[in-house]
Amino acid sequence: MAEDMYEDGFQNSVSVDLNSRVIDLMKHRCRNWPTLEFIQMDARKLQFGDNSFDVAIDKGTMDSLLCGENSTAHTLKYISEVFRVLSPNGIFLIVSYNEPSQRIPYLTKDGHKWEVTHHTIPKPVIPTNPSATNDDKEAPNVHYIYICIKSSN
Repeated sequence: MAEDMYEDGFQNSVSVDLNSRVIDLMKHRCRNWPTLEFIQMDARKLQFGDNSFDVAIDKGTMDSLLCGENSTAHTLKYISEVFRVLSPNGIFLIVSYNEPSQRIPYLTKDGHKWEVTHHTIPKPVIPTNPSATNDDKEAPNVHYIYICIKSSN
């Protein structure tokens, strides 16, 4: 995602991942783009100061945390950390497979003051195999985008 954002003009970004191999791979792949930073870090214990960022993007982190053991506690800690490092009026964008009734309650717990809106978008179709079908007829063919704006109060 950092590479695509760089190509779209967002050339100063910090990406974190818990897995050191992912970080090493991204550092190598993006070695010619020195303004992109990749740091091994636990998103539940961000090592950045308060109000450090204007925007944070989640592409699957919340979904992953909610699939694991002790999911509620880990997810709430993660959201608290993102809230802490975002500047007043900072924006937290979340791309998720889960519908609003399953995500918004996490965002509104613990007294965090977010203005939350959400949008539903179709999942992109990857034309690599035209004969492929979606075997899971129960799965929605959409992604949910959550836009959370941190209150300035």
